[in-house]
Amino acid sequence: MKEIKPADSVLFADMNENERAQAMAFFSAEQATYKKGDFLWGGSGKIPFFALVLRGTVTVCCDEEDGGRTIMAVVTPGMVFGGSLAYLRREADVIPIAATDCKVLQLHPQNLWDYPDSPIARKVHRNFTAMLARRTLEMNTRIQILSKVTLRAKIEALFRAYGARPDGRPFTLPFDRSAMAFFLGADRSALSRELGRMQERGVLEYRKNRFVWKRADRN
Repeated sequence: MKEIKPADSVLFADMNENERAQAMAFFSAEQATYKKGDFLWGGSGKIPFFALVLRGTVTVCCDEEDGGRTIMAVVTPGMVFGGSLAYLRREADVIPIAATDCKVLQLHPQNLWDYPDSPIARKVHRNFTAMLARRTLEMNTRIQILSKVTLRAKIEALFRAYGARPDGRPFTLPFDRSAMAFFLGADRSALSRELGRMQERGVLEYRKNRFVWKRADRN
């Protein structure tokens, strides 16, 4: 999966190199790498930072009373997790876990409260608001996908949400099969069966998270 640069994110949009350096200092930004399965923070208390994913995938999970764990969100390069909670200084029983080896930019929001009137703070506040608005749109997209009646319709809506069309061009989704099943609100076995049926009918070719969607066959 391609690594993005901080400058490619909404949070640092429309900034020149000097402004980006100021913004990075404003957030006390630090790059960190994690191995698959690593926890990025614990599951109680106020979260220590919010983060921009630069490479890899992070799943944000919640521990259940029965000992199970539910995936709340799948975060891929260019997306941010923990922004609202960090800004509001809220405690949250959520745990971000590296679903793959990953690199993130850890960001601390304290200066958004302490120095709201500095020139760079005004630009950062604007981008921070845009970042949260984009996250809301991403959540709305997922709601639209989940509203589809059939699993196949959900799969096709997911493909379209990531820019794919049934034109035979290959594309890659930023999910492994478990994360894809979670995103679609489906059982992993049911998802695998449906993908297999689509492949048997000549609608789809796939290997891991790389797909070729050939035509809009509605059989």
